[in-house]
Amino acid sequence: MHQEATRRSADSPQGATPEESVGGRQPSFLFNLSAITMGLLTIGCWLGLLRWYALVDHYATPGFAFDKIPGHIQSPVLQSTTLILVALGLLYVASYLLIQAAPEVFLPIKVAIILTIGCSGAINVLLYPIAAIDVFYYLSQLKLAYYYHQNPYVVTFAPLFAADPLARYVWPLEVPSIYGPAWLLLGGLPAILAGFEDLLRLLLLYKGFSFVLLLLSGWVISQYHDDEKARWLSVYALLANPLVLFEGVANAHNDVVMSLFLLLAVLALRRRSLLALPLLMLAALIKALAVVLFPLVVLAMVKEKWKARTIVVSVLLSAVLALGAIAPFWSEGRMLGGLLQGMTFAGTFATASIVSFAREYLHQAQAPQALQSVLRLTLGGLFVVLSLLIVLRLRDSERVFAYVLFLFFTLVVAFQPWYLLPVIALLSIKHDRLGFASVALAAMLGLLINMLDIWARFSSGLSFTERHLLGTIALNLPLMLVLVLELWLARRKGRQRHPSGVAQSPQADAAK
Repeated sequence: MHQEATRRSADSPQGATPEESVGGRQPSFLFNLSAITMGLLTIGCWLGLLRWYALVDHYATPGFAFDKIPGHIQSPVLQSTTLILVALGLLYVASYLLIQAAPEVFLPIKVAIILTIGCSGAINVLLYPIAAIDVFYYLSQLKLAYYYHQNPYVVTFAPLFAADPLARYVWPLEVPSIYGPAWLLLGGLPAILAGFEDLLRLLLLYKGFSFVLLLLSGWVISQYHDDEKARWLSVYALLANPLVLFEGVANAHNDVVMSLFLLLAVLALRRRSLLALPLLMLAALIKALAVVLFPLVVLAMVKEKWKARTIVVSVLLSAVLALGAIAPFWSEGRMLGGLLQGMTFAGTFATASIVSFAREYLHQAQAPQALQSVLRLTLGGLFVVLSLLIVLRLRDSERVFAYVLFLFFTLVVAFQPWYLLPVIALLSIKHDRLGFASVALAAMLGLLINMLDIWARFSSGLSFTERHLLGTIALNLPLMLVLVLELWLARRKGRQRHPSGVAQSPQADAAK
């Protein structure tokens, strides 16, 4: 018996055991080869989109978008685009599962991840913002501030600057800035560097700036983990996410900027740093929607038994930061009026949120204003109840913040595919199966909602209300089901830990 074991050990390469031979060299080669292959396929998919939607080919065409493609969903270009978007989503999931299944994150896998993220991000910088023209509105606000030296909360691009060449690309022209002063201050960095004379250069630098901030978000996520595989999985979950790249870099939505400071705030909260609230304030000073997380962060501080003095100092620092960001644009209080006007205008859009569909449906039905107010109050109350349930059931603050944001978007304000960016960023911190299922679902739904919209508008024969309902269900229902499953599993785990409602000791369990 001993001789047989010795002989088998000697037959193994370099004296390795059979398990080491099978579980080490050969599988590592397969994992590495698979990671490299999927990375190259992912880059190839992005290059396929670049073929049709290159920034350099379309930047001088005002209003170029998916729905301007002749033939719409019957167009070979849009059909191929749909297949590529599906392929990107599937490759993203397959690569994540491959990294998760690997015995370790081998060097070739790391190289494949870095090349996939770097090349995909660079290609998205070179893509035209095909799904939204928001970036042109951003540039108009920056031009008002840094070229014309006007206050974007008080002065609008039209009528004063309607003759400006940029005005051809911008909508709406007569609405004050919708976004907070911190975004104007940060967005000024690439705008000043690029200048406003060359639109292509300005777009490239602004989109490149968005990609750099996204990479910084990946670095922040890496700081959450000591375990190497967990670190690489979390970074990959965010930075390789095709929806994040498409909406955050290709379409350059400033949700990328908000997400960075939101991640920094959550990291500061975990490290018990008094910078948690100031960093969250910065996120809210970019997009005001982040303000909904303030009570949750303060609650987390109290729950973790922070010193009262630390909480007070954090609140004061937030107030000082807000005053400093607002001061350059205050204009004797007129800034607030302009910002509210812009946000009110943005709130009139028909989006995929439940509250938006309900509002539009009641409007079409000519329901009395009182009924619409009752509906908003009802959905607001439902948001509060569900948020409390999430806080009570889920243990991870990052998970709580992500789902509360999602519910806030769909039940209270508005919901667009790019609003998922901060939700995905928060969920990427944890990498269990259910969390990644949410991230992967969000990516696939957000990518394909544009194609669904084009089919619904031009080929389905559906009415506006029916199309609105279809988009709302498609973007909300799968994520809602994952949230329900998350809460059910959390309740089940709680019952398993405390079957009779009282924590049992191992000795008591043994006695039973």
